[in-house]
Amino acid sequence: MNDYEQTKRLASLTQMVLAAEQTRMAILRRQEANLRKSLSDLTIDPASGVAQQAAADTLYQAWADSRRRSINIDLARNLAEQDGHRATLARAFGRDQVCQELVERTKPRR
Repeated sequence: MNDYEQTKRLASLTQMVLAAEQTRMAILRRQEANLRKSLSDLTIDPASGVAQQAAADTLYQAWADSRRRSINIDLARNLAEQDGHRATLARAFGRDQVCQELVERTKPRR
């Protein structure tokens, strides 16, 4: 196997790794969007003014506050994971770019 064939095989591997890392980041971003939507869905509609509704609103608000805390913790974890994954993704991108350049350099001239 010559250098060109070896670098082409290596480049295909780096492309697969890059695609996997990009997929992972896309999943993390979708999770972030879902968490942010869950937070925005916790807003309470204005009460009709009935005393019974006021008691229910208070209970709902306590539950919503608890749920909001939980979602914010999950969101913080997600954002931290995305931050850590950016370095992995950048490294995979860099390796892929280098391999693509090596393929071009080792390509047989005709």
